[in-house]
This record gives sequence, C-alpha cells and structure tokens, in this order.
Amino acid sequence: MRDYELAVLLSASPAGGSKDSKNGANVVTEAVKKVDGQIVKTDERGAKTLAYPIRKTTEASLVVFHVALAADSVGQLDHSL
Repeated sequence: MRDYELAVLLSASPAGGSKDSKNGANVVTEAVKKVDGQIVKTDERGAKTLAYPIRKTTEASLVVFHVALAADSVGQLDHSL
C-alpha cells in the first residue's frame, strides 16, 4: 500500500451548508473503501474563494484526504470519482 493525498472541493453554498460537505466527504470515503483502501487522515481546510466560478459558485470547502491504496487501485478510484 502506498500513501496518497486526495484534495477535494466540496460545495459550501449557504443553502446546503455543511450538510452538502458531509455528503461529499461520505462519497469519497465510500469510494476509497470500495477499492480496498483506507483513509488515514482527513484535513478540513475550510472555505476557500475560487479563482473563477464553477456552476455559478464562487466559494467551496477544501478537504484533503490522506489515503493508503494499492498502486493498481488508483485508476479505479479516479474513475469512480
């Protein structure tokens, strides 16, 4: 198993709030478990202003997952996300 970092921008909209972020984090967690990996550590870096709007959103929550995976599972994880 090798160690990898997976940085993800999750919705930080005022309408959804932290509920959207939790759902996004759960999607990543389930995808990692599906390819027989494990999440070693999760760093929530907070809300960040985006350089340009994505789907009319200018702010997102940055979460960095420290993941242990087999080298051949990286492609499967990339495809599932």
